[in-house]
Amino acid sequence: RAHVETYGLRGGADWHGRDVQLEGDGMRFTAWHEGKVLAVVTTRLPGEHNASNALAALAASVRIGVPISNAVEAIGRFQGVSRRFEIRGQVRGVTLVDDYAHHPAKVRATLQAAQERFHPGRVLACYVPHTFSRTLSLMDAYADAFQGCRLVVLGPIEPARERHLAHTVSSQDLAKRIRGVDEVVVVDSARSAAYKLASVARPGDVIVCMSVRGFDDVVGKTLEVLERSPVA
Repeated sequence: RAHVETYGLRGGADWHGRDVQLEGDGMRFTAWHEGKVLAVVTTRLPGEHNASNALAALAASVRIGVPISNAVEAIGRFQGVSRRFEIRGQVRGVTLVDDYAHHPAKVRATLQAAQERFHPGRVLACYVPHTFSRTLSLMDAYADAFQGCRLVVLGPIEPARERHLAHTVSSQDLAKRIRGVDEVVVVDSARSAAYKLASVARPGDVIVCMSVRGFDDVVGKTLEVLERSPVA
């Protein structure tokens, strides 16, 4: 039978992260194991979800025999992977972030990380829902996933293997359900999304683009538009 240990930031777990706070562009927390303090851990990645991931990495590393100090050092050096809160560039004071977030929980975590890291700048989101069945079944969860955004731009639903379900739900349906944001628009192309995002952005803002396939490099297109025209 496999040995099981739990981890979390809310207490009650074998591995517990406390005093979670922003540290520069990333996060800092104190790692506890079975009621004892082990180490103060920093990660270069923003958001509580990345602090939780760092705690999991620490637990796994220690369990396979990696010295705690080595594990903490490695976690602190890790700069992330492609399309996981990847900062693609900054133009005229506007930061562009690319992320793989593809369901409501990931969308919410990514946007909360952006709000924390770039406060008091505004968060503008571009999102491409993935598959018709997932969009339809998670519609209620999507409703609150974008709270606090100045703008949400929705692209067409990525059908993947579900083109036969195109009649069941659309991005327009999702737009009607989203709440807690200033503006929601639906576009039919990455180019249209780029122009809309650039027209609203101003210095200090962050644009977070989330999709499975990259939405025809909407991040790159938005950077191009921003470079050619002044921000608001």
